[in-house]
Amino acid sequence: MDISLRIVIPSLLLFVLFIVDIGEGHSSCPELQCGNGPPIRFPFRLKDRQPDQHCGYPGFDLYCSHNNDTVLELPTSVKAFVKNIDYKSQLIEVTDSDNCFPRKILRLNLSSPPFQFKNSLHNYSLFSCTPERDTGYSYPVPCLNSASRTLVLAFSSDYDIDDLPILSCTKMYTVSSVPSDIWSSSLELTWSGPKCGHCEGKGKICRFENNSTDLKTECFDPDKDKVSILGSFLLTLVVYALYRWHPVDRPSMKVVVQMLEGEGDKLTMPLNPFASTNPTRIDVSMPARRLNQELEVILESE
Repeated sequence: MDISLRIVIPSLLLFVLFIVDIGEGHSSCPELQCGNGPPIRFPFRLKDRQPDQHCGYPGFDLYCSHNNDTVLELPTSVKAFVKNIDYKSQLIEVTDSDNCFPRKILRLNLSSPPFQFKNSLHNYSLFSCTPERDTGYSYPVPCLNSASRTLVLAFSSDYDIDDLPILSCTKMYTVSSVPSDIWSSSLELTWSGPKCGHCEGKGKICRFENNSTDLKTECFDPDKDKVSILGSFLLTLVVYALYRWHPVDRPSMKVVVQMLEGEGDKLTMPLNPFASTNPTRIDVSMPARRLNQELEVILESE
């Protein structure tokens, strides 16, 4: 093996590793999940398992609890468990880690990105009532009930207070701009950016644009990327074959680099090393001899 081939073969192997690394660059952010929780992929990331910042969009960090619950930390340190993520509709369903969102409602502020309440917002007044009180027009809030057997009810401010059955109730406080599902066991949140729902609708995956510095995202097809990697690998094998099987027609190192960098369309490709050649026929037949020539008679001298 000559010195040029000894240099080329390791270079080709390094190139193969390089293109595979490019193709697998985003698989350093594989889809994960906490226990039996929802699948986690971009724009979300599990920060305890995916330290790379490009795996998720800012503000979409999740982590796994010691019980393998998927945890989302909302503003003002309100922790919620993630029950479901609809990536196409850009919707996330969460429950309170203490099973009582109403207890944290006064410090639950979603006025800033990335998450907002999905349902329409209303103002509510909370009352502590006797247990036999009619719960019509109201939302029971059992997690706020006290040990003295009082019943906490949330009445919408859309009603006239004179029409509410609150004669034996005591007003606790008022909350503003919250959805009605805040009084239930789960809460639906949505996000407007990044806009990755259209990628999911096409059966693709969302990610940051390559070399993007302003958080721009793009859709990509993992299967298509795999085909591109395979094509680069096959090109590498062809170049290797040129060096291995047809030494006479080896291209220069400059040509090899251009081929590997995708400039092969500008080059004159060398001969196919596997094509059969027709050697020039050489006529090696001897000229015919005349066997019927008359022999000269030599007279014997007397």
